[in-house]
Amino acid sequence: MPPAEILSVDHDLDYYDLSEGFFNSFSTEDYNKINADAKDFVIS
Repeated sequence: MPPAEILSVDHDLDYYDLSEGFFNSFSTEDYNKINADAKDFVIS
């Protein structure tokens, strides 16, 4: 059998408004960077 390979990583989320949580210390840019880093981690 050939080695397993990733065919697709289709999980695109962009966070715009995170004002719901009073103790939320992450900004929208932080969440978008975490999402991109997680996708890069899965691909590599």
